[in-house]
Amino acid sequence: MRRLTRRLPGETGYRVDAPDGVLRGDGWYGPAVDRLAAYENLQETLSERVRAIPGELAALRAQGREKSVAFRERMAQMLLYQQWLALARDAGAEEETPPARS
Repeated sequence: MRRLTRRLPGETGYRVDAPDGVLRGDGWYGPAVDRLAAYENLQETLSERVRAIPGELAALRAQGREKSVAFRERMAQMLLYQQWLALARDAGAEEETPPARS
């Protein structure tokens, strides 16, 4: 993968050089923004699946299918997606989820 960012010397920030990131009157455009959006879309999709899979597992449990391939595949998917999101969070690519308010 070709990097679109580079670390600023002596700092923790990053820089995107033109033409990978271009500021126009209404915001930023270019390959760096497109890649960031792709990562955010991926994280959003994974988060949605992690929230949906427990319901699918519950439905399979209700049918007595805890040992089925479908159940095991969904469980493995959920664990994989949770791990990917944890890695992204550890790398600073995802914000910590705030605790639910009661």
